[in-house]
Amino acid sequence: VSFSKFDFLIRNEKKKKRLSTAEKKQKFTGKDYKSLINKVEKREEKLGKLREKEPEKAVQLEQDIKWNRAVSKAKGIKVKDNKELLQKGLKRKEKMKEKRKEKWSNRESNVEKEKAKKQEKRKENLQKRIDDKKKHKLQAMRKKGRIL
Repeated sequence: VSFSKFDFLIRNEKKKKRLSTAEKKQKFTGKDYKSLINKVEKREEKLGKLREKEPEKAVQLEQDIKWNRAVSKAKGIKVKDNKELLQKGLKRKEKMKEKRKEKWSNRESNVEKEKAKKQEKRKENLQKRIDDKKKHKLQAMRKKGRIL
């Protein structure tokens, strides 16, 4: 779009860059606690092995991890690499899942009960209506003298 001297170009936003495998390993975000716990365990295991073989590299790797964590936090990204908290969150998630499951099964059973109740009431009402009709017919016939 061009107005007088100015050129206003409408450009699409940049596409999201795909993360490399190394970046994915460094990323400790998301809601999949099981995989996050596995990531943390693998990282700790790797650090443990590295400490035994090459302590200097282990110290350097720990520093890198701390810096990456600090930078991510500064960017506003929630870093989830505390194993205890992740396990606590996983446990809470499982409890919620069970609670919801139980609630749903209760709801289903209540719906079935209500359905059966309404069906029974409908049957009773229909039967009552049929009986009333027969009663009124008999009364009308008696009134007219067709039945004694």
